[in-house]
Amino acid sequence: MKVARKSTLFPIIIGICVITTTFIIWVYNSYALRIATDPHPAMVYTTNTQEAVATSDLNCRYGISTSDEITEDWLGIFNAGWYLNFTAFPKRSLDSEFVHVVHIKQNKSQGQYLNSYSITPALTDADLGQLVDANPGALWILGNEPDVHSVQDDIYPEVYARGYHDAYSFIKQRDPSALIANGALSMATPGRLQYLDIVWDTYLEEYGEPMPVDVWTFHLYILSEKQRANGKDADGKIALGTDPALAKLDGANNPAFCPEEQTYCRAEHDSLTIFTQQVQAMRQWMKDHGQQHKPLLLSEFSILYPYVDDGGTCFVSDEYGKCFTPDRVNAFMDATLNYLETATDTSLGMPADNYRLVQQWLWFSMVTETEESTGASSDFLNRGTYNTKAVGDLSVLTPVGQNFYDHMQGQSTYVNLKATQAMPVAINTSGGSVTVTLTVEIYNNGTRSITTPFDVTFYKDAALTNPIGTVTVSPTLEGCARRSYTASVSWPGLTSGKYTYWVKVDSGDVIAETNELSSDNVLSGVVLVDPENVFLPMTSR
Repeated sequence: MKVARKSTLFPIIIGICVITTTFIIWVYNSYALRIATDPHPAMVYTTNTQEAVATSDLNCRYGISTSDEITEDWLGIFNAGWYLNFTAFPKRSLDSEFVHVVHIKQNKSQGQYLNSYSITPALTDADLGQLVDANPGALWILGNEPDVHSVQDDIYPEVYARGYHDAYSFIKQRDPSALIANGALSMATPGRLQYLDIVWDTYLEEYGEPMPVDVWTFHLYILSEKQRANGKDADGKIALGTDPALAKLDGANNPAFCPEEQTYCRAEHDSLTIFTQQVQAMRQWMKDHGQQHKPLLLSEFSILYPYVDDGGTCFVSDEYGKCFTPDRVNAFMDATLNYLETATDTSLGMPADNYRLVQQWLWFSMVTETEESTGASSDFLNRGTYNTKAVGDLSVLTPVGQNFYDHMQGQSTYVNLKATQAMPVAINTSGGSVTVTLTVEIYNNGTRSITTPFDVTFYKDAALTNPIGTVTVSPTLEGCARRSYTASVSWPGLTSGKYTYWVKVDSGDVIAETNELSSDNVLSGVVLVDPENVFLPMTSR
């Protein structure tokens, strides 16, 4: 065997080590940079400076859409943790979280689309500005079904990307802690996801960076998009600016078409199979665009076809002549809620939420205007009596409302802290000792907020007996894994070398959690001081 000369081998070893060290530093710095620049904002706590806020047992997973002050008053009996009314203005000040909706609509002239848009509320100090200032840390959804033309926000994807950029920048400049969500598309069909592709690609091309989104939202309805007979819009309409060939066809009132993959029959409006397919398609899109670690909110779903019991017809029936009765709506509700509560996928779901596919969901609606209104079959309140009875009088509930009420009575709320990342540290010095900052990322993936202060302790040993330092966290930690929080301490006196540290969240065990396993609350991380000295071989003459 031929042996290399020492004079040749040593430079090769040095070269390999330099490359390896450079790569390690690059990996660590890239990792830290992703954490630092991730648009998903984290709340940072290094000292105990905030007081706890009163808690409630509202369930953050569940939301309901409302229409007026009275319907908002009914949220409490359903234990709904969040709600929206499709505006940026809440009617009441409630314990349930209000989610603001900012509309971005494309301007038109004589029915023709212009290359401009209008935002409501306007991006001025007196309009959206004062709302942002008054609601720090709030969630803002920028747009409502922008893909649906003639109704809803009705804006081409390229134009929406610009409107989103302007609204996002305006809000974040005033409140960096605000959470910003995309405008929810009406469905997660191939055509709708192409709309989202165009938005994403346009933003990247226009602004030179990926579209910054803290929370992703979508609506989930199973509606045909194109009429089979003439190619015109069907119930759900062809998504603006997309290839009509992608659109789902209607059933043409013929059940023989329903088994076709390219067809959405009205009979499939309550299909759990298609419901799950759309959830998975939305999550797959997120993963393909580097967004798997973000929360996904289903900000609207239910049965949209009305049911009018007139003793003969039922206003809308499916291809088999069946109506969208309360029993049918309730069966859909039971099936979808069970799915949303339990659906996980390690390849698609959000890691910080134990790989759940959907973090929060919202039913449409508390009540609609008339019995023939879109979504009327899904109403919770009887429109003729709810405003004449005391809030909490269960006699005003529809069969659908009663079913949801009964479901929520069986739900228990809980909290659960999850340590997700112990940040790696790599630092170069000019000799001597150095102080480094250790940081852990924390989520509450329970169903209600944490308001009790708790300690986070960093340790030098795996047995958790030799502490480096402790920090007390005392904010309100929102549930449903929607926001990340970080806790940090300093570790002084480190010299060149590799160090491992451990961190335990709630080191005093004051928070009663659903999962007290060490794997949930304890992580380890690595510190490299002068990495080149750690990885380059030491030589002597």
